[in-house]
Amino acid sequence: MTHHLTLRAINDSNFAVGVSAQESGGIFFDKKVVGVDLNDPNNVIEFPIFSNSSQEVWAINSNNKFVGKAVDESNSYQTAFVYDIAISTATDLGVLNQNFPFSEAFDINDNDQIVGVSQTKSQPNIYSGFIYENGTMKDLDKIIGCDTGWRIHEARSINDNGVITGTGLLDGEVRSFMLKPLPGTAPVCEDTSLSTGSGSISLYGLFSMLFILTRRLKIEPTK
Repeated sequence: MTHHLTLRAINDSNFAVGVSAQESGGIFFDKKVVGVDLNDPNNVIEFPIFSNSSQEVWAINSNNKFVGKAVDESNSYQTAFVYDIAISTATDLGVLNQNFPFSEAFDINDNDQIVGVSQTKSQPNIYSGFIYENGTMKDLDKIIGCDTGWRIHEARSINDNGVITGTGLLDGEVRSFMLKPLPGTAPVCEDTSLSTGSGSISLYGLFSMLFILTRRLKIEPTK
């Protein structure tokens, strides 16, 4: 049996987070979220996340808050979380559809906005990107409205300006996107095939990785 430590992210305070795991025969288990301060690199801190099993961490911001996924407190499904080191508290971010409980957080900016993915349907499995802000998980498909032609499959990163990147589906093809916040409200989405979400009072314009446009809901697909 071999012990592995993989650091995934580091903030401007030189505090890094990662995953500690045991490995045997190519199988990793007993995965725990850990942190290491550059000023004390020999002190590896283990963070208790809910049921304390099957944990992942992906990003940490300048406020010493990190995000990932972990088995929930009932030890029944994997859920996105944010952990605040200052108060030693993990918060379950929830899911977009309670009938298919799975979510994972991939990034957090210095405004404490979090992005990730959550399952919304099964047979086949369908996932939607989300943004979590002000205590609410919001489905990005609902935010941009259903007349854009896009399906947001996952949101991978968000900067301090609120711009989100990730992957989605446009005209049956997987494309990369850049999602820029704009003032206003999203058009009413009457397509019930879209995932169930929390909605939003803000509007996001969808942009390609190559062209940054300014017109609301102007879409240019990535080539």
